[in-house]
Amino acid sequence: MQNELNAMGATHVTLQAIAKSDSERTLDAALGVGINLLSGGNTRVQQTMYALLNAGQGSAVLAKLIQQMSVECNNITQYVLKEKQSRWDLGASSSLRAQTLDLDEEYYTTHEPLDSTLFIRILLFIQLLCEGHYAQMQNYLRVQGGSREQVNVLMELVNALIVLEHCLSSETVRVAGHLLMTLIELLQGPCARNQLFLIGTNLSDLVIRLVHAEFPDCTQEESVQLKLLCVKLLLSLLEGVTSDLIPRRLASSLDMRMAVQDIDTTLKLAFGLDEIPELEVLKSFIRERKKLLDLRDLHEGMPEQRLTEQHQLDLGFSFFQLMRILGRTSPSIKTLCKNAESYKYYSERTGCIEIVRPNKAIEQVLFTIPELCVWLTKKSKNRFMWEVAQADRSTPQKRVEEFVNRSDAIIHEMMHQERLSQVRAIHKLAESSGRLHQSKLALGFLLNAIIIFFTLPSPAPDSYQVLQFRHPLAELCLYLTAIVLLLVNCGCLLEHCASSLPLTLRQAWARKQVNFEVSSVWPLRFSIYDLDEQASAEDE
Repeated sequence: MQNELNAMGATHVTLQAIAKSDSERTLDAALGVGINLLSGGNTRVQQTMYALLNAGQGSAVLAKLIQQMSVECNNITQYVLKEKQSRWDLGASSSLRAQTLDLDEEYYTTHEPLDSTLFIRILLFIQLLCEGHYAQMQNYLRVQGGSREQVNVLMELVNALIVLEHCLSSETVRVAGHLLMTLIELLQGPCARNQLFLIGTNLSDLVIRLVHAEFPDCTQEESVQLKLLCVKLLLSLLEGVTSDLIPRRLASSLDMRMAVQDIDTTLKLAFGLDEIPELEVLKSFIRERKKLLDLRDLHEGMPEQRLTEQHQLDLGFSFFQLMRILGRTSPSIKTLCKNAESYKYYSERTGCIEIVRPNKAIEQVLFTIPELCVWLTKKSKNRFMWEVAQADRSTPQKRVEEFVNRSDAIIHEMMHQERLSQVRAIHKLAESSGRLHQSKLALGFLLNAIIIFFTLPSPAPDSYQVLQFRHPLAELCLYLTAIVLLLVNCGCLLEHCASSLPLTLRQAWARKQVNFEVSSVWPLRFSIYDLDEQASAEDE
């Protein structure tokens, strides 16, 4: 539908409507159409918009967006000033102090809330123009080649963030978040020219102030999410950087000792710790805590708290990755990072891969290893790597496709292993799978050795099945070994039914478009449904 509307000229009409809008209502409607056309990162619509903007409409469209952004920033400033003045007036007069509570209630019921819908639409529209790392548009928003009138959208976004820094509250933090996401989209790819331009502004100082600041007028969740976006913006400035110019600029602005404290603090807040214990103790504590929280959420439901804790942990990982990247150019930062109490935890949960950039430069990219990967057994990992290695690896694309196709099964296996961990006996049995099979093999050898070396041949062929033992103890050992072997076989069977059978059934039934999912091991709960019927129901 988007491409059809684009072919019919909807994109051209949308840009004209934005440039010539004479009211906020018209501009809001035009932006809404543009956002829907670009939604999902439609590259064809992006290319059409770039061609139209570059052909002559760009200056008028961008100027209108920047003009309205200035109006919105002014509205936010006036709103915050009026809010502060109203609060001051309510508490300033001593004759009214006894009625403060009633006046506060009256104030909040009569005071109109801040409407930032249009501001957010402008930011979202700019973000979608560049979604998918569209380099031409990223550079165009900084400088319009061949145009007399230049509109530097990046500079205007930085100026808007400066305004919002002094006006942050629960009503404006959402706008600040969208603004940071827009700047991140303008940098990722990476866009080297935008990185160099923004590092030359006071953006890094501004963002670092936000990272270390406290926001008393915002909730904890809002504060954590805003700081997380700030650190992601700093990481975007470092993406694909080969020189030490940007890292040194950020290192000079960042308070390293405070950053190390922030890394430790985020881990403590995420898991409710007063002190960070040794790594093995911490991992055990995290697993037990997750079981308790899963059980509590099942009965009480605490999704918001769990979400805040996850964002707190994400913030800690982002901080850690930022310090690790800066540590590549500064040994002192690397040493400080290693001195953090939480270093071992974050280091173990952070992976690194090497990628080749279009300019043939090799870059090390850090990523967070999901908690779910803790449940990946060595046996499954080796099998997965072997299967991928034996597949068609003639081109990089085919290697990636093979990896992705096989990853679904390994993800479900890890999820199933996590469910098994909630039943201690079965979990211990699954962990002992390798030892059980080795014991079974050893007992089989022992059983055959007793029969070969401690029995006499029968005197007659018709009694070949009757064993004659050289010593009575040999017969006792044989029976005891057989009983132990039977128990070990039962353990192997139970372990197979618990660990492997659900996954085997799921893969077998998936080929017949039937989904089989075990949601709980004890008590046993599972679901079976036809995938085609579910897809039809969702379409309806």
